[in-house]
Amino acid sequence: MDKLIRKIIIAIVVVLLLVAAYIAISVIPSKIEEKNVEEIKAQTGDIVVMSTSIEYVESIEVTNQTGTYTLKKDNNGTWGIKEFPNVQFENVSLESAVNEFTNLKALEEVDLPENLADYGLDKPNAVLKIDLINGDTREFALGKQVTGGRGDFFMDTINNKAYVVSVYMADGLTREVSKYRKTKLANIFASDIKTFEINNINGKISMGLLLSNYTSELTMFMTYPYKAELDETVANSVFDAVGDIMVVDFVEDNPVNLSKYGLSNPSLVLYIETSTDEYTLKFGNKDEKGNVYTMLDGADFVFTQNTKLYDFCSKITPYSLISKFVNIVNISDVSSISVEGKGKKHKLEIESGDKFYINGKQAREDSFRTVYQSIIGIKGSGFAKNNVSSETDYTIKFVYRNGETSVYEYASYDDLNYYVESNGNRGFITLKKGLDDMMKIVDELAKNPTKVIN
Repeated sequence: MDKLIRKIIIAIVVVLLLVAAYIAISVIPSKIEEKNVEEIKAQTGDIVVMSTSIEYVESIEVTNQTGTYTLKKDNNGTWGIKEFPNVQFENVSLESAVNEFTNLKALEEVDLPENLADYGLDKPNAVLKIDLINGDTREFALGKQVTGGRGDFFMDTINNKAYVVSVYMADGLTREVSKYRKTKLANIFASDIKTFEINNINGKISMGLLLSNYTSELTMFMTYPYKAELDETVANSVFDAVGDIMVVDFVEDNPVNLSKYGLSNPSLVLYIETSTDEYTLKFGNKDEKGNVYTMLDGADFVFTQNTKLYDFCSKITPYSLISKFVNIVNISDVSSISVEGKGKKHKLEIESGDKFYINGKQAREDSFRTVYQSIIGIKGSGFAKNNVSSETDYTIKFVYRNGETSVYEYASYDDLNYYVESNGNRGFITLKKGLDDMMKIVDELAKNPTKVIN
């Protein structure tokens, strides 16, 4: 028995050793390589090439493959880029770049070659020129990458010294202007939205804060093309998608030909009003990355955004946004409900929130609530588009605790449907069968108010 146990233990140890060997061969080397790359990028060096306080700097000119730009303070002492006076930049990013460019360190000093082309310094990848307030100038050039990728050749062109600098420094010198720009163009909270307007292929849809029909609170309604309560699930998904207006890529400043972005005739335009600001966003085509070309009123440039907001709003319809419940009302806001139709009339009342009556008789609470759900559960099946006039078959009237009322009238629209008028406004059509079924369950409670109704 002991021999068997020893054999089992030995077998387990062998398996574990094989697994460890596999990990060492297949996993660890890749992790080591990844760590080496990270360490190389993180190295900055300890050989001082230049070090000065930014307060002694007049301007910094950077020339690389993306163009030339000049970092310079304005009259208020704020750093900006001279060639782009109307562009908003992140001040923190600019100050960080100035510190980076005026405190240069190398990994090592190397001999200056007879032929600058050996280091790629005959045609530099970047040139850095720093003018100091005392009139002195420092100038540097970034050459090609050292074989093996440990760093890049770098030259102090005034002092004729050559170095190897970190990948990190090289990345900074080849940085394009757009990397300094503000990528958060606006910060919008769903709770701050007062007006939200969508113009898409289905037309115009407007939403805004209005007084609730039965409370003193402001509620978001659809205001055009219909006045209607919103489906909270759908509407909240749209509002939550607004969030920050963030730039993925800056595409073009002062664009002339908007048609190439699909922005000469935008497929989607959004107007958003908050308690403090107004925003108009125009959306065009999608780029090769799957982001959407966008313009924000007041900012004369094309940028791309992720498509979350665009996807929610580009094809949405009025019908998909509104609540499909024809006469949805919270029971806690109701004092009484009158239901009348086809020769029958019933009155349901709620007293102090915990006593329930039908036609003056006290009703079983759970049965009353079941009947109430059948009354407010009538759902629309579409919009009443045709101008049909018919006699009213059913009328439902809600009286609220604040004294206000809502009246819903149902009249024949076609063989299968009623059209509904709410306080004089025509909106949904709904199946006739739904009203007939509702009246049956109200009748059932009226006949026996203490009966259990499921």
